[in-house]
Amino acid sequence: MAVRQKKRSKRKKVRYNQVKFKLTSHQKKSLENYCYLNNTTPIQAIKDAIRDYTQNYRKKPEEPNPRQLDLFAEYDKQLSLFDD
Repeated sequence: MAVRQKKRSKRKKVRYNQVKFKLTSHQKKSLENYCYLNNTTPIQAIKDAIRDYTQNYRKKPEEPNPRQLDLFAEYDKQLSLFDD
């Protein structure tokens, strides 16, 4: 009996967006020196630098429900009742 090979599912195509910004000649030279010393490319260095800012914000933050009660919004007044 021959063993059936399982079909591989197609990989989802990755979409890329283009971002442009300008660097001064000194910034470009500094970036090139950094990449040379750390054995990386300028694109990879920039991606590593912004990863901390972008990795946790994939989903849009939820807005609070306007009908939700603010039970603890004015807790200072409650605590001041027991102060001497």
